[in-house]
Amino acid sequence: MNRVPAGEVRLAYEQAGDGPPLLLLPGLGMRVEQWAPHLPILAIDHRVIALDLRGGAGSDVPAGPYTIETMAEDTAAAIVALGLERVDVLGMSMGGFVAQELTLAHPSLVRRQILALTARQPSARGRERLRVELALRERPELLELRFRSLFLWLFDDATYERKDAVDRLVGAAMAAAKEESPEGSRGQIAACLDYAGSSRLDTVSAPTLVIGAKDDLIYPPRETRALADGIPGARYLLLDAAHVLTGPAIRRFDEAVVAFLRED
Repeated sequence: MNRVPAGEVRLAYEQAGDGPPLLLLPGLGMRVEQWAPHLPILAIDHRVIALDLRGGAGSDVPAGPYTIETMAEDTAAAIVALGLERVDVLGMSMGGFVAQELTLAHPSLVRRQILALTARQPSARGRERLRVELALRERPELLELRFRSLFLWLFDDATYERKDAVDRLVGAAMAAAKEESPEGSRGQIAACLDYAGSSRLDTVSAPTLVIGAKDDLIYPPRETRALADGIPGARYLLLDAAHVLTGPAIRRFDEAVVAFLRED
């Protein structure tokens, strides 16, 4: 895995394809390799760079506290260190928070932005979910329960109806958790919990596409729609999906992203 200096930290990243740069910013707990299902379409005519954030697997894990704003500054520093003058940015969930702050703080670095399965800030219910996740994070003996609780928010009904699907997902998540840093995970969760959103979204000038999902329990349609309504000229797309995209929703998502980025 590659690493790029970004101020006080070094961030892990992977890349694929050639063409204009498209920077991918991950959701909470999302690993760089989990972007793989999206690359066959996204990397057709873009140089796709999947960047990890501070505290994530492969990146540096400095002492906390972490903030979304700090992660945005890390991202800006990484863009410059990679020799990129201007990028398209796709932020997923937590990465959508980071993308918003990046675009506001460094508008000259962002050509277009896609804010996917995210919102202006966590709702009251969302903050409670993060508090529960943070508490379970401190109880290693409850690791399986932590993921079973989380997955109720992430996956659609069809996933639960498939025999042993959730058990396999939980097993894979528990195995991956052995490689994560407790302090990094704690820092990212706390950063989302503390994020108050920006009051300056109405100053965003970068063309923006906001993508929501009909069955998303973490950022339901009313929140993704409100985010789009708060950004001048933002487009809005609602997918038939849950917070974690599966099956045909992945292709629909990727095709919408590519179509948006290809516009003049």
